[in-house]
Amino acid sequence: MAQTWAPHGQPTDSLIAQASIPQNLPPVIPENPRSVDPIPTRYLPGFESYIETCTGCHIALPPEVLPLESWQEILRRPDVHYGVSIPNINRLTQLLIWDYVSTFSRPLPPNNPVPLYAEKSRFFKALHPRVPLPEEVTSNTCVTCHPGAEVFDFITLAPQWQDAP
Repeated sequence: MAQTWAPHGQPTDSLIAQASIPQNLPPVIPENPRSVDPIPTRYLPGFESYIETCTGCHIALPPEVLPLESWQEILRRPDVHYGVSIPNINRLTQLLIWDYVSTFSRPLPPNNPVPLYAEKSRFFKALHPRVPLPEEVTSNTCVTCHPGAEVFDFITLAPQWQDAP
């Protein structure tokens, strides 16, 4: 059975459709240096699943850099993830990751193309307004400015960027 997606960005035929973006987030995990934003304890299983699943092959990007629709597409077909199959991912892991990334990303405005790469994302570009980005952004590009990117530390900047306007 093919999955259909509701206009607000959630699949209509799964448990994900029953979830809603919370209005009042619960208490956050104290002193969590691995996240750009504080993570409410309710989303910790999704965050940990995301980190464990993604960092096995590449740097895990903060969910904020891609829109909701990109995360939908990435999680919809884990067997076809940029030409490879995501190892050891099951439906529960997908749901946990979706719960986390959908909370910390936002939907695209109507009629916008869905970017599947960070360098194509308007959100990624908005977070890097004065950074001269190469045409293709890779994990090496991230580490150049964010030396802790491999451990999900995107707050610490390389010395040349610490006093950037």
